[in-house]
Amino acid sequence: MLAVSDNVIAFPTPRGLVLHDVERDKYFKLNAIGALVWNYIDGSRDVEEIVEAVYTQIINPPETINEDVQAFISTALELGVICKI
Repeated sequence: MLAVSDNVIAFPTPRGLVLHDVERDKYFKLNAIGALVWNYIDGSRDVEEIVEAVYTQIINPPETINEDVQAFISTALELGVICKI
């Protein structure tokens, strides 16, 4: 299961989200697809469930959606904005 790190606050924007890691005072900008993925990282889903949820929300999803979501999650884990629980 994946969850948002306790030190991260998300702010909606017209084109996605801005994440603020308050512990390190760093900001990260997410586009609309990144924001969609982010919204499914709620502590109740694993990577495969997040991929499936995102896939069902996108009209004509690209063939690379699985790899794209997994890359997003991998990067978010490396940055410490999400964590495994």
